[in-house]
Amino acid sequence: EYKVDGYRMDISHGFCGSDCSNRTDIMFDYYNNGVKAGNEQAYFILEHWEHAAGERENYNNWGMNCHLNNTESYQQTAMGWLKDGDGLDNSNQDGFITYCESHDEERNMFKARSYGNGATIRSTAGFCQRVPLNTAFNVLLNGSHMMYMFQELGYDYSILSNQEGDAGDRVSPKPVPESLGWYTNANRMSAYQKLGQIIQLRTRLMPSVFDGNPTNSDLGSEKAARSVIWGSGNDRIFLVGNFNAPSDGATYTGSVNISLPSGNSWYDYLSNGTTAMNAGASVTLQPGEVKLYTATRKVLPTVPSSYANFSTGGIDNVVIESDIECTVYPTIASDFLYVETQEEVNNISIVSIKGYTYPRTMQGNSIAVSDLEKGQYLLILTFNNEQQAYRFVKE
Repeated sequence: EYKVDGYRMDISHGFCGSDCSNRTDIMFDYYNNGVKAGNEQAYFILEHWEHAAGERENYNNWGMNCHLNNTESYQQTAMGWLKDGDGLDNSNQDGFITYCESHDEERNMFKARSYGNGATIRSTAGFCQRVPLNTAFNVLLNGSHMMYMFQELGYDYSILSNQEGDAGDRVSPKPVPESLGWYTNANRMSAYQKLGQIIQLRTRLMPSVFDGNPTNSDLGSEKAARSVIWGSGNDRIFLVGNFNAPSDGATYTGSVNISLPSGNSWYDYLSNGTTAMNAGASVTLQPGEVKLYTATRKVLPTVPSSYANFSTGGIDNVVIESDIECTVYPTIASDFLYVETQEEVNNISIVSIKGYTYPRTMQGNSIAVSDLEKGQYLLILTFNNEQQAYRFVKE
């Protein structure tokens, strides 16, 4: 199933050409009398590169969102080559949509694997470690953000590769994680898991804090340690990362020491820390390491570290008519769902309407759902040869 939240206009200045004197009026008319007439809440995203001074800011102020390409900076930080021009401040702006990578540029981790600062970064373990670091310093910043497919797994095939991973061209099919075994690869899934936990701090655990502007940010060029602070009092968040390369790099190498900011005690979110650390405490960050601290302890969400039963058969595995007999009830549940089937169930997960995945186990024939928020969900049951989905409402 797909939920359409809005529309993205590719090369949006093409609505009337780069020399059109009334382009802004046309854009406003299309947005206000077209898009919003159909759905007041629809997102309207513009890939708008040809523009007069202040034009994109004007669109942003009227509720549209314009792309802002900062991928070269993220390529540099992924590779561990810190230089003038690799600053991340541009990604920290309301109204703009920024991203580490997209369909128009080389992948960050292809650059890291091919040209990284030292053999460690050029290894799978090395560049996968930099996936959460690089992406955290995009998706947690101000504004909306975009991730390109499989970025969370450290996708490292060139934009010019073909389906076998050999030389091809931009529009060639590319290798996909299912056929590469990435969903059971420890390095890839470690990046996936940590990034899922990072994103959920913004989207689920402390969204109101991220609604405000950072109280402090240090994102400039050529810096190993970069950081951002949000919030106040017990609702504070501190993001810090070390963009240096490991010791086998040519330059910009090694660990860095930072001091926790003043104010409240701090809890190490990504380590699921239970012990408060004092303001001013010294913390050592290894090359490529990212840390998040919260003033109030937050329990680290569960994110799968492997999808051992992930189908690799592609579209041919979709079952239209199934011989499996399985009944799931009730359709409106408060504490448990019940599954009646003679088939072996290999894997169970629940997916929310927002796309969050909750791994589950079955005790007897019951599946606990009492911890879920109210709303609509899909129960996904994986059998030996197919997968089935069942709708239910958590009340």
